[in-house]
Amino acid sequence: MGDLLIRNMPESMRHEVNRLAQHHGHSLSEEAKRLLQKGLLALAQEEQASDAADTYAEFRQEFTDALLADDEYREMMTAIDGWKQESTQTKAEAAE
Repeated sequence: MGDLLIRNMPESMRHEVNRLAQHHGHSLSEEAKRLLQKGLLALAQEEQASDAADTYAEFRQEFTDALLADDEYREMMTAIDGWKQESTQTKAEAAE
């Protein structure tokens, strides 16, 4: 395993990480790793949500000019919204 040196960290940030470490019963190093891991997971989830939103928007755009009756279009978009919400919930549950 490698080491990581963080230079010029604001004292208030170091103090907060130290406070969290004491609260959780971890060393400063362990708490910093825990916080980094948590941040990386959150970033990955944000990127997945962004990718899903982009795909969803592209899909909706493709069907904007489809020759569907209003109620057919509305039904299709409602189904897509439901699938999207279900997928987001499944991913969130899997991350927990």
